[in-house]
Amino acid sequence: MDSRSCNFTAAETNALLEGVRCHYGTIVGSFNSAKDTNKKKNDVWILITENVNATGSGQRRTTGQIKLRWKNLKARATKDHAEAKNPQTGNKPFKRGDYTDVVLDIIGGEKSQALHGIQGVVGDGEPWSLGLRRRRRICQFLLRLIQRAYLY
Repeated sequence: MDSRSCNFTAAETNALLEGVRCHYGTIVGSFNSAKDTNKKKNDVWILITENVNATGSGQRRTTGQIKLRWKNLKARATKDHAEAKNPQTGNKPFKRGDYTDVVLDIIGGEKSQALHGIQGVVGDGEPWSLGLRRRRRICQFLLRLIQRAYLY
């Protein structure tokens, strides 16, 4: 019996990255109380997990798997960023991660491309170069839609 699950598909990873992009402030922020902080963060991770599972890859992901995938993407991006700043000598070619630029854009702060969209990033045939306002409206709409589904 193998406890290892299938690799994440590109659609799952793109859904994860868009979810993290929309809720990054909640994921890394702190609120009035520890109880409030943990509840909000857990709710956001559950929402992101549901969005990833809605991609239709056939593989049901747990919140723990989603958090681990984000942690690994973030670690790879920061490692790639550090290596790019301080290249090692030798003949070894530098291979950058597939999602490094997107992750660095998400965690990059106010002056990152997140305010203007990322040109050329494609997921499921549609460009992900939407402006910040439009992405926020889409995220708010999806959140309301999911909340309504739970209420009824």
